[in-house]
Amino acid sequence: MDAASRDRAQRRRAMLALRQQRKAESAEARRLGALLCDQGIRWVRVPPPQVRALLGTKLAAPAIDERFDWQRIPGATIRHWQSSDEARQLVAAALEHFAAPDERITMVFHTHESGLRLKAMDLAANLASILPALREFWLAGEDQPWLIDYNAADRELCFCAAMPGC
Repeated sequence: MDAASRDRAQRRRAMLALRQQRKAESAEARRLGALLCDQGIRWVRVPPPQVRALLGTKLAAPAIDERFDWQRIPGATIRHWQSSDEARQLVAAALEHFAAPDERITMVFHTHESGLRLKAMDLAANLASILPALREFWLAGEDQPWLIDYNAADRELCFCAAMPGC
């Protein structure tokens, strides 16, 4: 194989690796995005570097593994639920408290995965169909100090009006 052919093959492999990485990073966002589209909701995919930039100093809050340690975050509220309807009500109330209906918020699944940006009112109106499809996520407003953390496995909703470092 000559040098030019080898160079083209290496570039193709690099592009394929990049496409596969982007596909893996956006899998959860695209899965939920399809559900949102079925509901007539408009959304925008937020690439991982923008997700991390949005979260900024919030990521410096006390944590255990990949979860915030809400017991150690000053001013944090921790709520538990028993039913899916109660979970929906808790998320809706927290969202209403922190975000204006027309405010664009970002739904974060992991700091190294794509997130979704959508209007708070669209998310709130469709929680009944969205929550069963998710195990965990964070909600954050742009340039806002608040954060909402939903974890279905622990049946826990945690939030704070001003995350440490914000």
